[in-house]
Amino acid sequence: MCGILGNVSRNGHDLHSKETFRKALGLLEHRGPDDEGIFVDEGRIILGHRRLSIIDIEGGAQPMTSEDGRYTIVLNGEIYNFQRLRRELEAKGYVFRTRSDTEVALYLYAEYGDGFLEKLLGMFAIALYDKDRNRVILVRDRVGKKPMYYHESEDGVVFGSEINALFSVKEISRDLDHDALQLYFTFQYIPAPYSAFAAIRKVKPGHFMLIQDGRIKREVQYWNPCFQPKREVDFETAAEQLKELFLDAVRLRTISDVPLGAFLSGGVDSSLIVAALAESLPEVKTFSIGFEDKRFNELPYAQKIAEQFGTDHTEAVIDASEISLIDKLVLKMGEPFGDQSIIPTYYVCRLAREKVTVALAGDGGDENFGGYKRYRSVLISEKICRNGMLPFWIMLRRLSLFFERLLNKKRRHCYFPNTKMDEALRVGGSDRYIKMLEYFSEEQRRKLLAAGDHGLPAAYLGQFYDRESSNDVLDNMIYSDLFIYLGGLMVKADVASMAVSLEYRSPLLDHRIIEFAASMPSEYKIAGGHSKKILKYCMRRAIDPGFFEREKKGFSAPIRKWMGSSRADSKIAQEIEKHDSVGKLFDKATVNRLLAEHFAGRCDNWPKIWLLYVFVLWAKAFRVTF
Repeated sequence: MCGILGNVSRNGHDLHSKETFRKALGLLEHRGPDDEGIFVDEGRIILGHRRLSIIDIEGGAQPMTSEDGRYTIVLNGEIYNFQRLRRELEAKGYVFRTRSDTEVALYLYAEYGDGFLEKLLGMFAIALYDKDRNRVILVRDRVGKKPMYYHESEDGVVFGSEINALFSVKEISRDLDHDALQLYFTFQYIPAPYSAFAAIRKVKPGHFMLIQDGRIKREVQYWNPCFQPKREVDFETAAEQLKELFLDAVRLRTISDVPLGAFLSGGVDSSLIVAALAESLPEVKTFSIGFEDKRFNELPYAQKIAEQFGTDHTEAVIDASEISLIDKLVLKMGEPFGDQSIIPTYYVCRLAREKVTVALAGDGGDENFGGYKRYRSVLISEKICRNGMLPFWIMLRRLSLFFERLLNKKRRHCYFPNTKMDEALRVGGSDRYIKMLEYFSEEQRRKLLAAGDHGLPAAYLGQFYDRESSNDVLDNMIYSDLFIYLGGLMVKADVASMAVSLEYRSPLLDHRIIEFAASMPSEYKIAGGHSKKILKYCMRRAIDPGFFEREKKGFSAPIRKWMGSSRADSKIAQEIEKHDSVGKLFDKATVNRLLAEHFAGRCDNWPKIWLLYVFVLWAKAFRVTF
């Protein structure tokens, strides 16, 4: 993995000096500590690259220019099928000077033009310059594992891997995007094409952007998985096909000229990856993070898997003091990102980096195979409503909460609707799903925020949820998550790993697996109250599926506990209360009520308070104007 930076000139406007550009590129050193390169075509473009050397350490320097001087490329990420593609190009007469995947991508473009993207299997952000046509394309991989930010002005376009580098290249307005803030407080991150800054945008996952003569001409979607119609294949055959795909995806991600290992949480996805690695490597290094709080600690399960496969296992435990890490990570994020699991993700990346440069992770299993509890909740809600059971169900919920109030003083403020599923039962379609995702509802955001389009999050989700025009509710949820929720997870993975110069690979996000899962009937994924049915079954000879029959915890940190029990002693509460945004951007009474209710024990508002806290840290660090 690497860092890229570029500036395309419009109408011959002067580019920044090479020295100024080099200083901006230096801000990406953590993404690529091994090498630096800059390419300049005066009056047109300057491209920069910071390299984390993984493949062809000696010969894969970037920017890389074709032998005839026409094409120049910078690539952040990995092309896993580059060896097969190289053989294909060599058969057509291409001669290679390096062993790198970057050179393969360069000549694929020379041969196939924009269609070369359909051949790439991997994670990547690419900027490719065609000198003869004065043309640049900016590319982002299918699920957005690697970032690509950009800013367009009358002078041209500046783009790169991180927002802070863009600010260093050019004077860009730091005005807040109020619509993006609505998305943040709904989803806890800001999905593409929005960014927290009104003047900066993101290339969307599965898209490329064409810049012609210094102007953005269009953005084109090159990948869109198809969920309908379903393949007619029996479960046993499908499981064997999935196993073959899965083992190949893992095998391709072991190609490396530097040490490699895997994260191990003890959950389904990371355990299956370790099992697959054990089939192809003589020794597997694994890494786990746990917590002092036993409710969040899954180290015993990770240890069992490590023992079963004889891995070289390393683990560590983190405590409440680690919350201060968020101050450092905010600078790497570039915009507010409220998923608190970025903290343990950073620590497991740092732990792994002590021994390896590449680590495999389990991202993608839940999204592809229906692993989240919210999927099952929505499916239950659909069944309740479809069978005319809604009035009866609501009566039971009201009765249940009544007795909870009587028997437990801590639950005395619980009234229907009390859970996300309670809220979801009152609506339908994409509105039902957004109830399961949202942190602040539209009504709550209207009280908190005066500015911005309060209806944007629902409309944004709706364009994905309704796109398939399918009656399969699980398909609609998974399709939405591939383009929205995964974008948030990938920010976490990219920021946490690149902060310690670690390459983070996710076999279950191989687009072949995504397309295969999309083509499978929903009952192969969720059945009888069990999720990820076919994924667990396909590797049943390696790990008994019964090992995973426990409540899913997710990779979470005990933020509620770290937040403190007293408002007066809570650093988080103090940071929020003293910031200029409270009273100017956020309604002061609403913020005060959130804090008061939480610390008085009337409502568990820690997820909302955490989003406010991260926003405040980010706004201070980036001198945001609002």
